[in-house]
Parts: sequence; structure tokens; C-alpha cells
Amino acid sequence: MGAQKIALDVCLSLLLAGVGLLPFLASRMNVANPQFPREPPGDPASRKQPVRIQPEKHRVEFLAFSPNSKVIVYRLDDYSGGWSTGPSGYDTVLCEATTGKEICRLNGSEITAPSVVAFSPDGRKRVIGYSGSWLILWDLASRQEVHAFERDSGAVWGGSPFTFTPDGKLLIGLIGHSRKEGSGHVSSSEIQVWEVATARKLRSFGTGPHGNLGDYCLSEDGQVVLAGYARRVGRGRPPEDKDVFEIHQFTVQAWDVATGRHLGQVGKPSEAELRFPPRGQRHFTAGDKLREVGGIHGCRVRISPKGTIVAFPHYPKDSVLVASQKGNTIYLSDRVTGKELAKFDDFERAGSIRDFALSPDGRTLAAGGYVKVGTAQTKLLIWDVSDVLERARRPLPELSRAEVNALWDELGDKDLFTAHRAMRRLAASPRQALPFLAERLRPAPDLKQVAALVKQLGDEQFAVREKAERELLALTEEAAPAVRAALKGPVSDEARRRLESLLAKVEGDGQADPNIRRWLWGIDVLEQVGSPEARQLLEKLAQGSPGAWLTREAEASLRRLSRPQP
Repeated sequence: MGAQKIALDVCLSLLLAGVGLLPFLASRMNVANPQFPREPPGDPASRKQPVRIQPEKHRVEFLAFSPNSKVIVYRLDDYSGGWSTGPSGYDTVLCEATTGKEICRLNGSEITAPSVVAFSPDGRKRVIGYSGSWLILWDLASRQEVHAFERDSGAVWGGSPFTFTPDGKLLIGLIGHSRKEGSGHVSSSEIQVWEVATARKLRSFGTGPHGNLGDYCLSEDGQVVLAGYARRVGRGRPPEDKDVFEIHQFTVQAWDVATGRHLGQVGKPSEAELRFPPRGQRHFTAGDKLREVGGIHGCRVRISPKGTIVAFPHYPKDSVLVASQKGNTIYLSDRVTGKELAKFDDFERAGSIRDFALSPDGRTLAAGGYVKVGTAQTKLLIWDVSDVLERARRPLPELSRAEVNALWDELGDKDLFTAHRAMRRLAASPRQALPFLAERLRPAPDLKQVAALVKQLGDEQFAVREKAERELLALTEEAAPAVRAALKGPVSDEARRRLESLLAKVEGDGQADPNIRRWLWGIDVLEQVGSPEARQLLEKLAQGSPGAWLTREAEASLRRLSRPQP
């Protein structure tokens, strides 16, 4: 096993360093490099044909790209003994992303079923998880195995991938446990955090009264874990129905990575009916709830001064393509407009795609599955999608005033991914977006002005009342004490209506009001643009009332913009 680990390390290190590998491997190492039969690349005048690697009697699983997009890592299940008997072994295979040429592999006869792959942010370290209690960290620069993390007895790796924090210092994963209780077993899960430098487990968290932990994601700054839970709250069988059903409540909880402290709930709970047997119906999951509230790896978690937590989907600025699957087809769409740009229907049928991934630079798409032509053999397909990427990067047409207004409305949409697309579309047209945002985004007023603004809610002039309400709303939760105090005194019917509406918006039962979400997304538009004019607007917002949510978010955006770019 030691020789194979060193071989894997050397291969990855040299490829990431840009060294030619095949001559090196031929002369220095005895690493198996079977030449799988390849199919012709096809007519270059048509849609670019994929590189097709056909590992006979093998199945491709768990695809991942290295951070520099040059290496594809996948698991190869050996079915040489027949498809009905199950896999007889597993390999972790590394291949060149552009050609599909195999670099090297770690044979699975000594370490079984590699199923988790994660790269550190700088690409110098890599984690592979295996069944049989192994989680191995490789240092690609020194070509050495750094640590072998052994899981707790009886634990299993969760379905979610392990994740490095952005600084590469911590590793986070979802770990499941099963213990015997009476005649059955009770399962539970938790989040575990390891220190990468020492392989020491620092803490675990996530258990408690919230239910079964089913999925998680890590925030953009690596400081918060959002965890999705499911808890059974009802069970029964309708008189006319033979199926048993359960009612589950789904929530998302936020946890502080540094301390393991519970920060609070994100969004409102939802309930879903789960039928048994499902009869072809897909059940709602904790992962679905996580995504519903904006919880994806790298999301931007915002916490108000009073503890309201929101999660906004967030992707790198240069991430303009999104890959998705429906049936036996993979689609590439424009992340900004949502427009479908390309589809890949090379696979045999629904369910025949085992896994797929888009490279971090957006130039390569890889997928493993059963293709349409020939016998039902699994193949690894690799497409060069640079032409699709260039189409997505083309400048978008200027926006009309009506379109800007419509996008502003969408920033308050309950579907946070719709709001994210609106944010990206506004950022792509700064000439129209910046003057509009300069009108809509104003610094939060000083707290000394709150009493006067509350009084103006009863003013005879409609414009004065509207302006006062907008400025009070910009203070978010800071305005609540003054609003409650005003409601106890004599006020006009119009002022009372506005005060009650304002109080409901700023307190929000743990939710952020759509108007507040628009302002937060507006700050993201300014950060995405990043021009001197956008920075000036952020600096103006950062001069608002020091404790106001919008002031703090503008300050955070300015700090991110001041960091040196990689």
C-alpha cells in the first residue's frame, strides 16, 4: 500500500506542477496504465465530440476535478466477475482532464471503496475517504502521505463530501453513527471538525432536538455550517389508502465552526408527507430544505445584530456556467440569464448517468455512465466546452428602465436562486444598475433621528410618510424599540398602520423582509461590479448608523474587496 500511495502523490504533484508525466512514469515507476479502447473524436465541424474512455466491465463513480481543472479523479468499480455478482474491487483513477489519459491509480485491493474526494483550496492537499475507516490526507507538494484519519468505531461517511475551510486549516465532514437499542438500531449523525496540520479532531456538533441531520454546507468564509434536519411529527394511514405515510418537519440550523455553538434557525420549518412505499415519488429531503433557504457550499451567511440568519447563494464571480441533469441528459446553462446553452444526451436512458462534474474553470465537462451506442458498457465521457463558456461570457445587452425595475423586484423573491440570477444580471450591466441603486440604497439614519422619523409617519404629505418608512426600515431591528414605544401612545390611524407594518417587517419572526433582502442583494451587486463608482456607493452605505445591519454588510463588502485577489 505504501508504494501505491507514493505513486499517487508523485503523479498528482508533477501534473499540478506542469511536468510531463508519461515519460516519467514509463522510466521511473511500475504503475499500471492500461490503454482502454477509444472511440473516434467525431467531426470537429459539428458539436465537439467527447473523449470516450471505455473501461470494459468497470463502472465509473464519484467524479471530481482538481482545483486547477487539469486532473479528473474518479472511482472505478471492477465488475469483471459479472454485473450480477457486484464489484470485486475498486480503484481510484487519475487522468488528464483534456485527453482522458490515465496518469496512475491506487489499487483498491488493499483499501476498499474510495468514495470521498476533496482538494484543499490551494490544490496542494487532497483527501480520499474509504470504507473500512480510512480517511487519508495527501500533501502533493512534498509527495508524502500526511495523515490517515481513522473514523470512530461504528461510524460511516455521510453522503455529503468532506470540505476544507477556505484557509485550508480545517476539514469538515458529516459522520453517521449507529448503535444497538433493544431489538433494533438507532442512527444519528453529527458534524466533525479536524485540524489539517495535526489530524486532530477538534470538535463535533449538530446533534440535539432538531431531528436527524441529513446534509450540510459550509459558508463562504468557513465560519458557519448550515445543517439540514428531518424530524418525524406524525404517522398514519388514510382509510382509503393502503400506504403508510409519515409527516416530517424539516429545518435548517446554523452552527459556529470555531466553537460548535448553535447560532439559531435559518428560515421557517416546512413539513412534507413521506409515503411508504414511495411508489416512484421522490421524497423531500433535508438537503432539499437546505437548498430552499439558500444553503449551498460557499453560500454567504448573514446574521443581523439581533440574530436573524439568512443564507444567500454565492458563486465565484467568474463562474458563469451551471451544469444540471434531467433524465439521461446533462445541460449547461448561463448562470446569469438561466438560458440553456448546450445539452449532452449521449447516455442510454434515465438513471444511466452515474456522476458528472464541470471543471472549476468551466472549460471541461466530465460524466460517467451508460452511453447510447454499442453495448451497455459504462464510459467516462469528457467534453471540451470552451466554446459554451465563451458564449456565456459575451457582453449582455443594456437593460431598459423597466427591466431594471423588474430585476429589483426579483431581488426580493422567495426563491433565492431567482434572486441570485437577478443580482448577477444587474451586476452585468453596471451602467444601468449603479444609478438605480444609488437611488434605492441609502445609509441607515442615525438613531437620534428615529423619533422624528416615527412622527413623520403621520405627516399629511404622502411622500414624507413614504420616505420616513423607508429610512426606518433601513435601520432594521434597531428601529423596533422606538416603533413599539410609539404604538403605545396616541397616533393617527395611518401612522398606526404604518408602525404595525414596519414592526412586522423589522422583527420578521426570524425572517428577513423582502425589502431588506433587496438591499442586501443590492450590496452584493455593488461588490460584484467592484468599480470605483460601486466602491463609493458602498463607502456611503458604510457611513450609516454603526449598528444597522446594512451598515455592517457594506463594511464587510469593502473588506472583501480590499483583499488581494488570488
